[in-house]
This record gives sequence, structure tokens and C-alpha cells, in this order.
Amino acid sequence: MRILQIVPDVSNADGITNVLIKYMREFKNKGVIYDFLCFDASEDSKKQNYFKNEIENLKGEVYYISSPFNPISFFREWKLFCKKHRGQYDYLENNLTFLGVFFKNAKSELGVKKVITHSHVTKFGDSFLSNIRNKAFFYLTGAPLGDILFSCSSVAGSKMFGKSIYKKSWYVINNSFNIEAYKYNVDIRKKVRQNMNWNGKFVIGNVGRFTAQKNHKFIIELFKRYALINKNAILVLVGEGKLKNKILKKVKKAGIQDKVLFLGIRKDVPYLLQGFDMFLFPSRFEGLGLSVVEAQIAGLHCIVSDNVPKEANITNYKPISLKDHVNVWINMMKKDSGKKRILDGHESAFRHGFDINVAAKRLYEIYNKIGENNG
Repeated sequence: MRILQIVPDVSNADGITNVLIKYMREFKNKGVIYDFLCFDASEDSKKQNYFKNEIENLKGEVYYISSPFNPISFFREWKLFCKKHRGQYDYLENNLTFLGVFFKNAKSELGVKKVITHSHVTKFGDSFLSNIRNKAFFYLTGAPLGDILFSCSSVAGSKMFGKSIYKKSWYVINNSFNIEAYKYNVDIRKKVRQNMNWNGKFVIGNVGRFTAQKNHKFIIELFKRYALINKNAILVLVGEGKLKNKILKKVKKAGIQDKVLFLGIRKDVPYLLQGFDMFLFPSRFEGLGLSVVEAQIAGLHCIVSDNVPKEANITNYKPISLKDHVNVWINMMKKDSGKKRILDGHESAFRHGFDINVAAKRLYEIYNKIGENNG
């Protein structure tokens, strides 16, 4: 079985690709292969394609064509792609919902059996303007969806698909992963804190791209206030993104640059989480919020906005509204800072379906099912 995945790119910074790669690794002995079709094949973007070698080692391919927002080039290149690869794929899985109009005829053009639309978010764009633009484009082009609907959470499905979920086959596909890697380990915690020079510090962390969605501006505001209460507190931010420079300037302006660490993209996030003491996650919206699931498995108490879907809440944290006064957030931080580490996060993640071994078996069965009985 070969599936064409429509993604922005195959970089480590792209959450969609990260999810798909985890499933692809589990499928290597099951005969399921993912190929990836990306947009804007500039040399700079190719250099960021972190997963390309691994995809090829897993017998997949990475292809590049022009962005649909450059329609003349896109349609020419898409037509050539379909001609060259017609009949090679069982399914096309579109992971960019608002671009559905460009792939709605993939059954006739590319020769696939089914078009799957996979929602990973609850909004059409990171920022207010991109959300409005992409949402308008989606509905003006007829709100086209595939034959089968996937979403990473129930809310990511209901928000993006609307009433279509009652008319089509819809499956919630967990953003699952190797939960063993995140299981709390006191010995690893000691090593992390020693190696990172965190001994004696209260480490508050966040893992996420520097975009409007992740709300780093509010994270800095919270930490600035909390640091006045806890002089030993430091903030660790893991990730990259287009708003990073703005956040750097905000930290400097607040005079807390000696207390905030910017670690960039890291391969050792499970390791770093062991050394954290608290996790901040005040996102403006999320399809799921995988980082907060990982943090809970590592035993962390999490301060989370109520915009994060309930499926991410595996250890019963209490979500807070972004409309609440900042003191509500600070009081929760003070309250949770005195609590002991959570020790059942790993078991809870397994019960909630986040173990990739179990989830991959289920997705494999779904792929076979929709091919056998038309969804």
C-alpha cells in the first residue's frame, strides 16, 4: 500500500510531518509506504528537509512542486506529477484542509482509490489574518473534503469538518509516539540538571514553534511575574519559528534575559523534559497539543489554556481560560510548584491511546478497511 501525503515540508519543525514519520517507522514491515509531496522547492527549503534521508531509507520518496498559491506553475506541475505517477498510489492524504480544492479530483487525475482529508488543527492558520484568508479560500472554493475524514482529536474534526462528519466516514487518529522515551526517570533527571547547570533552579519549560498559536508573548509575561515570586525560577524555550526574534526582544526589554534560555530545535526533548519542574502551554488553539501530553508522561504539572483539546488532558490538569486575569494563571503556577512529580503519566498515556505501537496497528486496519468497503 502506497499513500501520497500532502504536507508543507519534511522539516523537523513541521508538526504534521513529525506525526506521519512516527507512523511510517511502525509501518516499515507492514507494506505501507508514505511518499511526501511538498510545496516551494527552493534550495533553502530543501536544506531544512530534516526527514528526507529517513523517508528514503524507509522506501518513501519526497517530491516538490510549486505552491497552489502560484496557480499557473502549480497546475502545470501537478498535471505532470499525475501523469508520471498515475496508478502508483492507493490513497492521497491531504494534511492541509484548506487546500482540498486542488486535490478533490485526485481519483480521476492520479488514479487513487480514495482521497483522505486529515485535520491536525482547529483553525486554518497560525495568525488571525492567515486564518481568515485560508478559511475564506476554503469556503469560497466549496469547502471540498475527501471521501474519508481523519482528525487528531474530536475538536479538530468538528471544528474543521462541521456537519460533514455525519455524512462521511470519520476517524480520530491519535498523534501517537514512543511513550517509553518520555517515562519519568529520576536518574536521568539528575543527569539532565547537572549537565544543563539547572541544579538549585526551578525550571519552567515550553516546547513549541515560535508562532502566534503558541502564545510565547503570554509565556514571557507569566514568567516575568512568577520570577518575582520565585527567585530561583528559569524559563526554558525549545523550538524555532518566525516570531523568535520578537520574543528575544521582549525578554531583553523585560530585563530577564539571564533567566530565559532559548535552546532551538532539539533532538533530546524527552531528556530535557526530565529536568523540567513545570510546563507552560497557553496556546491560542491546538489540534491536539502533543507537547503537553509528552510533558505529562515525564511527570510534569502543566499550566494549560482551555483552547487545548480535552484529549491532551491525561493526568487531570485544570485548564485556564486566556480571558482570565493573569493572576489566575500565576496562582495556579504557585499552587502547582509545590506538588510532587506525577508518577503515572506513562500508564495514563497508554490508556488514552498514545502508544505508537497500538495506534499504528489501528491505523493500518483503518487503511485496509476503507480500501475494502468504500469507507
